[in-house]
Amino acid sequence: MTLSIDSFVYHRDEPFPFTEFDRTQLTYLSKTLQSHLNVLNKLSLPLQNIEDEIQEQSEVFSSPLTIWILRLDNTIVGYATTYTEGHPVLASFVISPHLRQQGLGKRFLFVIRHRFAEASLKVCVLKKDISALQFYHSSQGFIDYDHIGRFTHLMIFPPVTPKRESYALPREHCVDSPNQNVDFREPSPYPHL
Repeated sequence: MTLSIDSFVYHRDEPFPFTEFDRTQLTYLSKTLQSHLNVLNKLSLPLQNIEDEIQEQSEVFSSPLTIWILRLDNTIVGYATTYTEGHPVLASFVISPHLRQQGLGKRFLFVIRHRFAEASLKVCVLKKDISALQFYHSSQGFIDYDHIGRFTHLMIFPPVTPKRESYALPREHCVDSPNQNVDFREPSPYPHL
């Protein structure tokens, strides 16, 4: 069994660079992630194909997306997207459900993290997504950075700058909002991880 990871930069409105077979595998993974988020949010949003998901992300973020593909032999078993707005952000990350708990996600995240070794990497996770929080806390040293609304912002340190406000995304008013319930200097609410 051969594990491989590829990445490429995707610019808005470019043709989608995947074969039909790849699109089918990526759409399955994308819909798996979207279904999971629908359950957590108690929503019934329509599930998108991979092209629509990537196009939507590219419209939301001002910088180009990097799409990461995890293959086991010739089968796509995971993907992730990252973008950079001041610092790198992991926008999506999914591993095929039948291959979870086997270390593939940690290996995949390690490669992505290594690409951003000189910077902090941020990921926003729903507070109620306990399995995702456990995964990120146990992988590569993610720690709680702040809590805004329904999201927990996790960050891999060392920080590029000690100024916390520099880690707010452009659409966030500040990282020290009144609705935060955890400060990054406090111990993690998941000490068992």
